[in-house]
Amino acid sequence: MLGGLNCDGGVHVSVDIKNEGIERARAGFVWVVYLSTDEILSDNDTLLGWIKNEVALESGEMWSSDFYRFTFPPSVDPGFYHVGVFPGINDSTPGAAVIMREGFSKETVAVRRYSGPDLISTEISFTPDSVEQGQEVFVSECTKNVGTVQTGSFYVGIYLSDDPVIDTAEDQLIGFRIVSNLLPNQSSANGGNILISSMINPGIYYVGTFCDYLDQVGEGNEYNNWLVAPGTLTVTSPPPPLADLTIASLSFTPATVHNGDLLSIDYIVENEGTVGASNFHSSFYLSEDQIFNPLYDIYLGEELIGYVAPGGTYQNIVDCAIPSTTPNGRDYYVVAFADVYDIVVESDENNNYMLTTQTLRVDPLPAPDLIVQTFGYGPKQLVSGESINWSVEIKNIGIQDVTSTFTTGIYLSNDSIVDPAQGDIQIGSYDINSLSHRIAVYGHRRSTKRDNWKRFRCLKQSRTSTFIWRQ
Repeated sequence: MLGGLNCDGGVHVSVDIKNEGIERARAGFVWVVYLSTDEILSDNDTLLGWIKNEVALESGEMWSSDFYRFTFPPSVDPGFYHVGVFPGINDSTPGAAVIMREGFSKETVAVRRYSGPDLISTEISFTPDSVEQGQEVFVSECTKNVGTVQTGSFYVGIYLSDDPVIDTAEDQLIGFRIVSNLLPNQSSANGGNILISSMINPGIYYVGTFCDYLDQVGEGNEYNNWLVAPGTLTVTSPPPPLADLTIASLSFTPATVHNGDLLSIDYIVENEGTVGASNFHSSFYLSEDQIFNPLYDIYLGEELIGYVAPGGTYQNIVDCAIPSTTPNGRDYYVVAFADVYDIVVESDENNNYMLTTQTLRVDPLPAPDLIVQTFGYGPKQLVSGESINWSVEIKNIGIQDVTSTFTTGIYLSNDSIVDPAQGDIQIGSYDINSLSHRIAVYGHRRSTKRDNWKRFRCLKQSRTSTFIWRQ
């Protein structure tokens, strides 16, 4: 059975579907709605739309659809028409025992020419496709008067909807504009930013426009005034107010240090967040490259910072000792890291550190360097029990003083390399209490030749002389 209600510009249609078979009919089959001058379907009939059967029907069971609004296309000539429904494309096969038969309304609907305004929404788009509450979305739309008479003033509204149908009674109005005196076939386009207020719940929405949503203009068709934009708009809640710690500047002095020296680090921590940050540590490192990794880079030290207000800064100069284990003879970048222990919850946890653009040179420690400047001895031949006279000049050619006592030893060796571990014999020594760099000291002594001496070389750096013992 088919029911219809005549209305200017369109028709409301409902259908009664009955399963007269013996098997269950599944849900999802579609009935196509046509407008026909007679009760016979032909190629000249006009397609209005379709109605989908949403429920399964047991044998003998009936289903009545809601009333669906179908608008008469502009191509339909004035006259009287029957409304018919016919089996269409099915989402699921209803079953072999179900026979789907067409039906026509007994009464007819009248299609008449209308003389007056007729507003339609022709275009709508928006960007971006995702915003937070409190942000704006740019909406562009166009309204056209396809009627035969000029309009008065009316409002065009922009709506957010949970579905692709704009219903002014249920959907959320987020913006509007006024249009005045739109002539027949004249269009009015507009675009602008619309605020998504905190009153709009997070979710996914369709964006639509509805011209004359206050019904100020009498129209021949009041059901073609809205249009939905392609795509959907995602509305999310803004993140909670949080701190955001960054290193605003970083420098150091001096440019060159040695192991154990103090390095002065001048740095500024800035809180770019909207709440304060309390009781966190800033730490400092040396990195051989511009990729910071606290697991591998050299830790220098840290300090506790009590509080940094939203939008505020903290500046300090921190002295850090270069660890004695730091490989020297290399260049390093200096790193400052705010909130190294993740005490502060931040909106961005990936912007807490900074590396210097210039590098720090870590040189080897300054040290003394002792050499034998001159060495002499005599006589050149000895017999058992005689003594040898020797003189030596020791010079510190290093860049640091020797501040403790050290001993210079005199040896006899049977080759050109002095090595006590290889049996070379010490025949004398001389203690020196201290020796400034670039300063030499002289020593003179006499040593007695032992009976078990045989033949040895006495060394003066790389040049060698010999003395001979005779029985």
